Amino acid sequence: MLRGIPPFTDPTEAQWQVAEGALRNLINQLQPRHLYEIPKGRGFCLPYAFLRDDGTYGNKISTSFRFADSPAAIYTLSVASIPGGGASEATILNATGRSATGILSQLPENTTVKQRLGPRPAKIGALTSEQGGIVVEAKRPGQPPREGYHVYTGFAGWAGSQILPTIEVTMETAARAAYPKLTTDAQPYEQARPRLDALLKSIRLRPTTPPMPELVGIQ
Repeated sequence: MLRGIPPFTDPTEAQWQVAEGALRNLINQLQPRHLYEIPKGRGFCLPYAFLRDDGTYGNKISTSFRFADSPAAIYTLSVASIPGGGASEATILNATGRSATGILSQLPENTTVKQRLGPRPAKIGALTSEQGGIVVEAKRPGQPPREGYHVYTGFAGWAGSQILPTIEVTMETAARAAYPKLTTDAQPYEQARPRLDALLKSIRLRPTTPPMPELVGIQ
C-alpha cells in the first residue's frame, strides 16, 4: 500500500493517508465465511473469510496454516491476479529451483538429500501445474535424524486474466531450533504427502454472480 516509495524514504503525510484509505477499503471488503461455504460474488475465499474484489486490479493473497497434530509442517496457499502486460509467475522455474536445492547451493552442515521431487507435472484441482521439491535428513548429535522437506506446486495462470489466476501451494517443515515453541518434529514426508495431495485436489475455480469482467457477454 506504500508501493512506489523509494527505499529508505519516509512516506509523506499524503502518502500515509492514501495507504490508510487503501487499508480501510481492504478491511471493508472482508466478510465472515462459514466452513465449506462458497460465496457467489466476486472475490477470494480465505479460511473462514471472504474478500470481495471486483476483478479489475492485480493482487496477491497468501495464507498459511498448520494441522494441530503436526504443527511443524506449514502449508501455504497463494493466489495472484496479474495485470495485463505483466509477466506470469515462472512456476516451472520455481519448481526446478526447489528440486535443485543443494546442487548449485550448499546444504546446512550434517544435512543430506534423501529424495528430489521433480520437476514434474502435477494437478491443482483440474489445472495442470508444475511441482518440485526436496526431502532432506539432518543428523543431530545425541538425537535421531530429523527429516525435513519443501514441496512447491504452481499454476502460472494468465496475465490479464482474473478467471485463471496464479495459484501456488507449498508444504514445508519448520525446524524446532528456529521455533522454540514446537515440541515435536514434523511427521515424515511419506505421511505428510497425502495431506498435500488432498489440499491440491480440493482447490477449485468457481463462477461468480455477477460474472468476472472478461466473461461478460460470454456466459
